[in-house]
Amino acid sequence: MTSPLSPRCVIARLLLPYYWALLAEAYGYVGRPNDGLQVFNKALTHIDITQERFSEAELWRLKGELLLQVERGVGESTLSMSKL
Repeated sequence: MTSPLSPRCVIARLLLPYYWALLAEAYGYVGRPNDGLQVFNKALTHIDITQERFSEAELWRLKGELLLQVERGVGESTLSMSKL
């Protein structure tokens, strides 16, 4: 069993918000912005607990993209995200 303080576990915990940002972005691409926003909330909670802010700016950018998708309707904004 790996110790929770081993370098591998520490790095994995620090990178979780980054991977959740990728997942939230993927939900946006497939037209599921509400699921992406749920993942965003999970990642932000993790950031608040760990105080590791490595991917926080990217998460806020993604939240804006996902909220635009919700506001415009999923179909139209899915096309706009694919132009990125």
